[in-house]
Amino acid sequence: LPTLKTQQDRRQWLESPEKRIVFHFLPTHGSWLNLIEIWFGILQQKALKDESFISDTDLKNRIISYTATWNNDFAHPFKFSYTGEGLHEKVISRFTKWIQMQSPQLTVQFLGKQLNLMTNLATSYWAKAKKKAWNALKTTLQENDEFIKGIIGADEDLSTQFLNLNNLLRRNLEVS
Repeated sequence: LPTLKTQQDRRQWLESPEKRIVFHFLPTHGSWLNLIEIWFGILQQKALKDESFISDTDLKNRIISYTATWNNDFAHPFKFSYTGEGLHEKVISRFTKWIQMQSPQLTVQFLGKQLNLMTNLATSYWAKAKKKAWNALKTTLQENDEFIKGIIGADEDLSTQFLNLNNLLRRNLEVS
């Protein structure tokens, strides 16, 4: 293993195709995808919650004892069965509701991220949501145009993004 003392050394090593380790970074707020996070959650709930420990040794013994019990009696492969079915439509519906409510959560930064997400969904995953959800979004954007433009303010990039999303929705709905 190289010494990796400098950032450049570490970067070169991480990017080199010869290494046997491949890093897969989880998305932000994706800790539920990390199996060790799941196991630590189970440990917390089953062995540590609402407990007080008089010493580090007492805590260590509790963790070791629970781990042995887990390994002997409960250990099983974690099997993910979630397919993402319906997720696209839920995301569209949630954004539609936020706009309909004129939610104070819709800051310029958050709105920008949501417009990016909606544009990505409309461009790459149109068929994953029902036409009804897309139509509701398009109608809501039109009906709340002034509210949205008030959030956007003088941000020309966001204004263009908003206009492009409206046009994309209109075109896709005409074709479908």
